[in-house]
Formats: sequence, C-alpha cells, structure tokens
Amino acid sequence: MSERPDTTVMTFTDGYGRKVERTIKHTLDTRDYLGTPGYPWLLLAANQDLSVSDLVRFLDMEAEKTPGVARTPTWVHVRRRLFRPSAIKAGQRPLHDPDRRHVQAIRIMANNPTLSARALVKLLQEHGIKRGKDWVWQHRCDGLKTG
Repeated sequence: MSERPDTTVMTFTDGYGRKVERTIKHTLDTRDYLGTPGYPWLLLAANQDLSVSDLVRFLDMEAEKTPGVARTPTWVHVRRRLFRPSAIKAGQRPLHDPDRRHVQAIRIMANNPTLSARALVKLLQEHGIKRGKDWVWQHRCDGLKTG
C-alpha cells in the first residue's frame, strides 16, 4: 500500500491580498454521516469490492436503526459505477471495441461536456460513430479522467 497523506494544504490569496491556507481532508468515516442523504453514496464509494446484494443487505440492516438509509438493488447498481476507476486509460482501447471508434467517441464527448446525452448521440452519428444514449451516459466522463 502506498503512503499518501490524509490531508492536503491548499494555499491561495484572497480578494484582500491575504495569504489563506485551507486543509483538505482525503479520508472520512462513513459512520459520521449515518442518517444523512449522502450516507448510501459514501458507503458505495468506500466499499467498491462488495457486490450489489451485499451493499443492499447492509443498507437494509442499517435502515432498521436509521430509517431512510435503505436503497434498492437497481439504485445501487446504477450509482456504484460513479466510484469505480475507469478501466480505460488514456489512449487505450477497451476490450470490447469492435468498430475501434471508442477513443474517438470519448474525445468528441470530452470536447462537448455541456451537450445532453441525446445531443451527443446525434453528434457521434455525424462523425460516423454509432452509440446509444445509455452508452453515452455511461462513458461521457471517461475523457475527463486523468490517468
């Protein structure tokens, strides 16, 4: 396991010309957020190795003590990908890319971050790339990731 600091100090000059320092925390304890709307999200982020059914089962158990925590399997399945690192690194092609246009599609979407999923589908079609809105929705942030 690599050694990474738990905090980063951000330094900037405010509008009055004063030097300001803020400490940014990189770690947290999800239990501190139990009962908040963000708790299930934090649990997904912290437990990427658990299956959907394990996460749903745990949230159901927590809901017995803290109402409002439970989530459906669909909710967990759809949102957990937000916290998974992309399998696609810069310039690499995914394993399933039969038309070899994935990297180009990602580049086009990264250059048009404000377009809706449907508008991106149309733009990709104009470039000869056939992708559906679900694919666009799932991959639209791939080009924004560093790595």
